[in-house]
Amino acid sequence: QKREAPSTSSQSNLQKNDMKDFFKDRASAFKAKDPEEMKAPPTPPKSESSQQKQAKERALEAAMKKFLPVILPRGKMADKLKNAAPYNMFLTTISDAPQTHNEPLSVTFQELLDPSLGELESSVQFNFMVDIAWLLAQYTFARCRHLPLHIFYGSDDKELEEISKKLPNVMSQKVPIPTPIGCHHTKMMFFFYTDKSMRVVVSTANLYEDDWHNRTEGLWISEKLPSLPDGIS
Repeated sequence: QKREAPSTSSQSNLQKNDMKDFFKDRASAFKAKDPEEMKAPPTPPKSESSQQKQAKERALEAAMKKFLPVILPRGKMADKLKNAAPYNMFLTTISDAPQTHNEPLSVTFQELLDPSLGELESSVQFNFMVDIAWLLAQYTFARCRHLPLHIFYGSDDKELEEISKKLPNVMSQKVPIPTPIGCHHTKMMFFFYTDKSMRVVVSTANLYEDDWHNRTEGLWISEKLPSLPDGIS
């Protein structure tokens, strides 16, 4: 008996379910090893002794060593970007390939948040697949978890949909996409700095562990873009 090919709508539903299940598994795997401090909303700043600050910094450093396979010195990314001019093209650092760890044209996600690029004021993330636990861990390790973050995403994710209820500084917006496979998904970042400048990053990577730790992905990182003078639109 001849079998009929599945309808377009059936194929679309199958793809959506496959992607949803895949991402759910990846998100669950990361949450299983997520430090408790990353699951709780950031508390308002309060007066702390130098000993308390040092203890928190030691705890953060220990968490970084546990969860980030490659940790590079802070404060070096501006020089790396300058040396990559005029193309400003990079590849992701590969955890299991030590030769890429100090490669001048390889970067980790942490380096995108490096203070040498500017004092971060807020940021916007555009991506299809977003592992919110992994992403918030990155911002936590960069000491900017408390700053405004707006996420535009495409995959079905209840946690992302309700993230602002737990973290008021994190806003999310789902972008309707007819089919999750076979169409263009913008993967872009906007970083806004306290001097009113901004930076744009365009990448091929989704915002989850696999793409950034052990896959070769590409990135273009803009120079620092100053704000326009008053009266110019």
